[in-house]
Amino acid sequence: MSSKSAHRSTDYRHKKRRFYGNQHSKAEALEPVAANVTSASSKKLCLGSSHYENYSTDTKGYILINLDNFLGEISKLLICCYCGSKVVLKERVLCGLVSEFYSEFDSCRTQYTFKSSPVLESHNHDYEINTRIIYAMRTVGIDLSGLKNFCSVMDLPPPVSQKFYDRILNNIKLASSIVADTSKMQQRKKFQQPKQMKYVSVGLNVENPWSYISYRCGKTQNSNKSFNSTVWKYCPKTSGASKTVVDIAVNEATVLYNDGMSCRLNILKCLGCKLGLFSITYASQADNARIKGAEAKLKSSTLHARRVRRMKRKAMHEHFVAVEGTTYEAGGF
Repeated sequence: MSSKSAHRSTDYRHKKRRFYGNQHSKAEALEPVAANVTSASSKKLCLGSSHYENYSTDTKGYILINLDNFLGEISKLLICCYCGSKVVLKERVLCGLVSEFYSEFDSCRTQYTFKSSPVLESHNHDYEINTRIIYAMRTVGIDLSGLKNFCSVMDLPPPVSQKFYDRILNNIKLASSIVADTSKMQQRKKFQQPKQMKYVSVGLNVENPWSYISYRCGKTQNSNKSFNSTVWKYCPKTSGASKTVVDIAVNEATVLYNDGMSCRLNILKCLGCKLGLFSITYASQADNARIKGAEAKLKSSTLHARRVRRMKRKAMHEHFVAVEGTTYEAGGF
């Protein structure tokens, strides 16, 4: 046993050295950014002044109303066009969030009914509101049980059964797959590279670096983490999910990265849903905010401010370590 080993205590362990940068990393970090640099999001989305004008507003959309107020007030204004008697408007749940309104007359037997949601001509003639609410829940990573909780708190009718839910999910998967395939094809044409073998960040040897998932990962340090984290936003890893749900999440992540929120409008159109003013407005605002945020991060002042914040946090951490000692360190205990 060496003299150095003899003086070691029984709980002695080597501590990992912290990396504070070297001459190459510091020089790269302090490199100024040109004023005319365009962000990748701006190049990808290519939003013109008339980009969203191509989407026509075919519907006024949906609103949440209180049935007691609505039925009570509207019944005061209704009279029968045949006998002139008073009309009472009533409601019954038809399927999921779809209601059927029907009229009751005082003197005649005329019957009139209408539904709160149109029927989609394609995709098994499902009601539009049921398809929309399921797709909306999937974009935030919520399944049928979460949708039931939402309906319970909002005092809405119970959603569709598991059988209808699975059928609508398959329709969403088909629509998102069509939009995702179109998006990837457009990206390959847009960023076409010479036909030669290239090594890409995921470790695969492919002809086109924009094929499969590598084109989604940008210049991140770990492309697999970048891809997975994007998918997990729409399919959380904290809960189990079927292959259909995972496929929807992958398609959603792909088209959102490539085309922005306008891709959701294309998915809705592929499902047979009519586009309204609110959907188009939200998509336009989200894409503009994405470009604005990306452009702000490229400014030299923004980069300098982030460096200053990191240095302050680092100095504060080192101060606490000097005062309290190491409270947590991988392999340090």
